Amino acid sequence: KRGEKQLQGLGKLEMKVFDREDSVAAFLDIMETVEKLSWKLDAGTAMTTSERQKRLYGVVTPALAKCGCFLGAVLSLDERPLAFIYGYSFAGVFVDEKESYDEKYKEYGPGNVLKTRFLEELVRRGIGTHDYAGREDPHKARWTDQSYSRHVYIVYNNTFSARLVRMSLWAQKRWRDLRQPKSAA
Repeated sequence: KRGEKQLQGLGKLEMKVFDREDSVAAFLDIMETVEKLSWKLDAGTAMTTSERQKRLYGVVTPALAKCGCFLGAVLSLDERPLAFIYGYSFAGVFVDEKESYDEKYKEYGPGNVLKTRFLEELVRRGIGTHDYAGREDPHKARWTDQSYSRHVYIVYNNTFSARLVRMSLWAQKRWRDLRQPKSAA
């Protein structure tokens, strides 16, 4: 709360939520702007350091928005973006894929200010789980004492493992179908 009060003392502080198809381009522009001003630029993890990553966001984000899953938020001071959260929601879970903030405002904790406001928005939307995507790190651990593992399988490539996963999924579905009683026609 201290950082939020200090930021409010500097000007008009507001959070804007982005969740529609027509807001994707503006949000991606804001992401790029903030990433250029963040510590991630020097670390080489900013989206602006990789054309491939920029193209990925440019393709994935509109698709997520089209199906109603895209969810992003921006914290602004006098309409200047300070921090963003980028992710998607599905089945009561928000997957937080990327966050960043303007390094110039680090002492005020703009990422934490945004996160606190955004968590309230998730609750308002009925989203009960915030999944801090990626590897566990000390910053993420400060937000919760719970963690879990999930496994992601790439089933559309043509490796032997992917073919096994596809075959297993088909067999599971077939088994469920066979076990269900046939309805009288």
